[in-house]
Amino acid sequence: MTEPLHTGTTRSDVVVIGAGHNTLIAAAYLTRAGLSVTVLEEQDEPGGGTSTREVTLPGFHDDLASTFHMYAQLNPAVGGDELGLVAEHGLRYVAPDPALVSLQDGAEPVVMERSVEATADAIGRYSAADAQAFREMVASYEPLLAERVRRSAVPPGTLPDNDASRRLDALAARDGYSVVHETFADDRTRALLLGFAAAIGDLSRPGSGFVPAEFALLLTRISGVTPIGGSAALPRALAEAVRSGGGQVLCGRRVDRIVVENGRATGVLTTGGERFDAAKAVLSGAHVTQLAALLGPDVALPAEFDALRRWNNGGSVFQVHLALRDAPAFPGPGGPLRPVTATIGTAGGLAAQWRDIAAGTLSGDDRMTVALAPSVVDPSRTPEGRASVRLFTYAPYRLNGDPARWDAEKEQYAEQLVAAYARNVTGFASGDELARSVHTPVDLATMNRHFVDGGYMGGAMVPDQLGVNRPVKGWSSYRMPVPGLYQTGACTHTGGGVSGWPGRNAARALLEDLGIDPGKVMRDLKDLKDLKDLKDLKDLQNP
Repeated sequence: MTEPLHTGTTRSDVVVIGAGHNTLIAAAYLTRAGLSVTVLEEQDEPGGGTSTREVTLPGFHDDLASTFHMYAQLNPAVGGDELGLVAEHGLRYVAPDPALVSLQDGAEPVVMERSVEATADAIGRYSAADAQAFREMVASYEPLLAERVRRSAVPPGTLPDNDASRRLDALAARDGYSVVHETFADDRTRALLLGFAAAIGDLSRPGSGFVPAEFALLLTRISGVTPIGGSAALPRALAEAVRSGGGQVLCGRRVDRIVVENGRATGVLTTGGERFDAAKAVLSGAHVTQLAALLGPDVALPAEFDALRRWNNGGSVFQVHLALRDAPAFPGPGGPLRPVTATIGTAGGLAAQWRDIAAGTLSGDDRMTVALAPSVVDPSRTPEGRASVRLFTYAPYRLNGDPARWDAEKEQYAEQLVAAYARNVTGFASGDELARSVHTPVDLATMNRHFVDGGYMGGAMVPDQLGVNRPVKGWSSYRMPVPGLYQTGACTHTGGGVSGWPGRNAARALLEDLGIDPGKVMRDLKDLKDLKDLKDLKDLQNP
């Protein structure tokens, strides 16, 4: 809810712009370290990309962007409960079983179980070679995942190389599409490995070579865990953690200007005329392409920030929310399946879809669509006995060169997605839904200005926007050129998705600069060698 406007000036040690999960994680650590913190959110509720709203009918609570928090389970902020979100603030997760179902029109579904061997058995029903390749892919990537976590917990480029990092770099330098096509022969396996993993963006680009193996490992070991009560349960718990530490989270506050005095960031101004002074630092979670405008014309950024004019936002999202009488089932080899996550489409169709997006055109029925039905495992999201489904796909923001063209195409394209979904389930036909809500990329960008071009990954995960280049080369440590100003969120290392690493890392950088030992509030993971040193995978399987 939006709190009343303040009169005069509000002072705290740190002012935080935005109440997405990363900024709130940072704020929670800072309050635990004894700092006074004020978080300002322009929407009427915290959440950002972890927002949940009633978009179809009252009582149907749908996630606007993220639904799955499996990466957050590897972050001690959430998975290790460093911030007391579980023990003190009631955050709860559920792990769907099966983890994923992959469908192609007219073909038997392929199921990714919460077990490597069970998934290999499912693949083995049509390809023994692909089944063995799946076992080997997951086994070979497992030792690299600990290195990924270790690197995620620090600014990029700050750890020395080792054998695992060199293997990870070699794999990451490739594109996920080629890796999958070289590893697996059957298109059904390729679609299983690429369909859901492509939620992060275009896997035909270099820099994504590790993604299919990582998703396969996480889905079979952790599953696509989702919060009870919707994705917004995470920011709600985080906001409570901030408040319990003495901080405040104020909604309905759009920050228009970062105040810079004597060359240092000292506070912010809002559209409502309020001033919030920061005695020690300002931490921004705004989209990094908006940084120059927030600083104003009198603050010159280094030349490296000129690259933001060419920022690649990655995929733009088109999605359809359906309020349903009950959850449709997919026909499976052992009986009806009601998965939380299903992908519909082929690997070839997925590749063609990204070519269509680059050309600014819409794809046909062979596009890759993800069907998300978290109410299957979390009845609290809908009225009793009802269900909801979100159909998600990527599409161009500038449709045929002009975003305004979406007005004419919106409903027809939504109908194509719903019809494709209906062809693959039983007990549902297009028009049976109680209500439908359609969001084009333009709609999403309008709903939240930080969903630039209708995408919510913060920017494409491509080499010149990853690692030491995120957000721009030379400024990947979360510290910005203006003293006292820090940046976090999906535009910073480690990128988009719900991991919480950008928030935890920004808090660490800020604490270090203030001479406060981060070890008082968070573990140092630079010596992590095995995920069991972080949290036993058996626990991760039952969050």
